[in-house]
Amino acid sequence: MPANLPPTYYRKEKELRFAHSPEEKIQIYLELLSIMPKHKGTDKLKADIRARISKLKRELGKKPGAARFDFYHVPKEGVAQVVILGMPNSGKSQILKTLTNAEPEVQNYPFTTTKPQIGMLLYEDIQIQLVDMPPISSDYAPGWIFGIARGSDLLLLVLNLINDDINAEMQSLLNLLKSSRIKVATKDEEMSDEDFMVKSAIFVCNKEDIKDADIRFKQLLTLYDSTFKLLSISALTGTGVERLKEEIFQSLEIIRVYTKPPKRDVDKFHPYVLKKGSKVIELASEIHRDFLSDLKFVRLWRKEKYDGMRIDRDEVLQDGDIVEFHTK
Repeated sequence: MPANLPPTYYRKEKELRFAHSPEEKIQIYLELLSIMPKHKGTDKLKADIRARISKLKRELGKKPGAARFDFYHVPKEGVAQVVILGMPNSGKSQILKTLTNAEPEVQNYPFTTTKPQIGMLLYEDIQIQLVDMPPISSDYAPGWIFGIARGSDLLLLVLNLINDDINAEMQSLLNLLKSSRIKVATKDEEMSDEDFMVKSAIFVCNKEDIKDADIRFKQLLTLYDSTFKLLSISALTGTGVERLKEEIFQSLEIIRVYTKPPKRDVDKFHPYVLKKGSKVIELASEIHRDFLSDLKFVRLWRKEKYDGMRIDRDEVLQDGDIVEFHTK
């Protein structure tokens, strides 16, 4: 029986070539297991992956001082997964607390976060998963953290505006990512690289409420505004938080499309979430496979343009579109 693996499986499988450590590989294999369809055609592949995980765990156990190792797997929830990375005391946990319903421990000493902390960001009518990772530094940068980061849909890279040498902090963070074969996409860069996993990211410059924070942020803008997305906020006071939510949604490059049955009202509470550039026929496939063969015509409502107009199945959809399918 064929495995019939989905495209997401093969995209995740490609991450193995960027994984350095056993922890990172275990992370990817666990996600492959979660993606894999559950039927007899995948039984052999599942057994093979589980055997590889067991072998990697044995390798870890043989390392000096590795009788116990920290490792975490974070299944994706919501429409996308956003991972928060930063140096100690950058305010990552406060950002998670401000943006979501999570209640992480927030203290003014380093390494308060010792394992992934998860919260759900409600953006209008969709939920986005935020994962606050333990702080990283030149002395602490376990591979499993970067394994989770590589599998995310977006990175929030947090910088501390208290730091007098904010540029040095940014360079240290970029170097840590580079050492784990993660490259932050620039504004004009293609999202592909043979040697690095290229990730979309927002540099969140936190604690803008402290003295001289605006001066340090302007320094970063002078150096990097044409290259990276930078945003100044105060997670403590809430300044800039609403703009950050909007920037997260835009950076994910997703759209929400609503459907309505003929002669009935539109369902405004359960949008379909697709990647930008998706077509009507792709939405039809996601709703039900029979739509492809039974589709007769489609009507589209789009703000200030279409009002129930018949459209082609290859029409590119936009955020907020309302689609009505008519079948044979």
